[in-house]
Amino acid sequence: MPMPISRALLVCGAVAGAASAARADVLVTFGYTDLAGSFNSGTSVFSATAIDMAGVLRSDGNVSRLPDGAPGGTALFDPGFVSLPGPADFMLSVNVTGIGPNTATGTGAFMILDANGDMIMGDISGTFVRGNNGATFFNADLSNVMIMGMSGDGLFNGTDGGAFSLNFGAISMFEGSLVQLMTRPAGVGFFTQSFSNISTEVSGQLIPAPGAAAVLLGSGVLASRRRRR
Repeated sequence: MPMPISRALLVCGAVAGAASAARADVLVTFGYTDLAGSFNSGTSVFSATAIDMAGVLRSDGNVSRLPDGAPGGTALFDPGFVSLPGPADFMLSVNVTGIGPNTATGTGAFMILDANGDMIMGDISGTFVRGNNGATFFNADLSNVMIMGMSGDGLFNGTDGGAFSLNFGAISMFEGSLVQLMTRPAGVGFFTQSFSNISTEVSGQLIPAPGAAAVLLGSGVLASRRRRR
């Protein structure tokens, strides 16, 4: 059986993980609980997915757009959403290297799919940290993140209601931060052996990538000059 996770610990970890995104306004946040965390010691790949092969975990979550001149909104994903008709899913896959007694490096990618197949996807790079009482944190940066409307309705839709507009104007690329927490089962070391279906929580936030921010800044300067004329 998966061990329960303290969400308070996840919040504490998020404070550290959010540092890289603090320099710009956050546009999108996301969070998922009870993902199935697994590690394959043969391939050194850690994954967290909404699909629980043991049939015990029922992941739920939400993805929110914060008001930024356009209306905000929250797409809600109800418990067990991945078992419902439709493509909604969450997937994270990370290669774990440099495994030491208390830290390890992780690089890989993540993908979030909404109820209609629209997606948020990008690269992950960060550090796993061995905490107390079996807790393992993953504090990571997100880069090359794209938010893509694949369904044609222009909205990111939840399975349990809620949606937000996928029109971000001149912003086409994002970056941000991600914090993950899982509690290893008794007797399992820090990436020393394989494990599967461990309850895992993830939270993240996205900001415009530097290039997009520069474009927006330039547009604002030009608009200001036009007004002065």
